[in-house]
Amino acid sequence: MISATHRNLRERVEQGLFRQDLYYRLDVFRIHLPPLRERDADIILLARHFFEKYAARAAKPLKGLTRQLSRP
Repeated sequence: MISATHRNLRERVEQGLFRQDLYYRLDVFRIHLPPLRERDADIILLARHFFEKYAARAAKPLKGLTRQLSRP
């Protein structure tokens, strides 16, 4: 089973907001994955993947992507 959360489950267990037995069943092997906003190179890969996937589904030619990123 793979699960993900943005909350600290250990703190939630201590606060009584998350079941301790479930926490220990889920907390077997941790993988830390930084948020996508910290992985600019992955954004281009993901954008290209979905652009090509949906362009093929719609039978439209792929015109291309640029590396320009807009940040608020």
